[in-house]
Amino acid sequence: MRLADFILGNVEPILAEWETFARSLAPGGKMTKLALRNDAEAMLRATARDMQSGQTLTQQASKSKGRGGAVGEESNGLDHASVLHGVARMGSGFDIMEVISEYRALRASVLRLWT
Repeated sequence: MRLADFILGNVEPILAEWETFARSLAPGGKMTKLALRNDAEAMLRATARDMQSGQTLTQQASKSKGRGGAVGEESNGLDHASVLHGVARMGSGFDIMEVISEYRALRASVLRLWT
C-alpha cells in the first residue's frame, strides 16, 4: 500500500496519536480534543494529496527546501494548513520547539502505523 493511501485510510488512528502527543506537552494538557486536533486532519489530507500529485525534480527540490514551487493546489493546501496550525499553537502557548516536536511525532506515528 502506498503511504498516501494509508494516510487517507487511517486518518482517525493517526489523529488519535497526534492528540495524545500534543496533550503530553505542557500547553496541550489544558486544551480540548478539538483544539488539540485543530488543523491536523487538514494537514494529513493535504499531505496525502500532495504525495499523490506529480511534480518535476525541480519542483521537488524547491519544495524540500521550503521554497514551494510544487504543483499548485495540493501543495498550497498543505502550506496553508501547516501555517494555520503553527499560528494557532503559538497563540495557545506552545513554543517553537513544541510545535516542531509535534511534526516530528506525527511523522514517526504515521511511519510506525504504516509499517
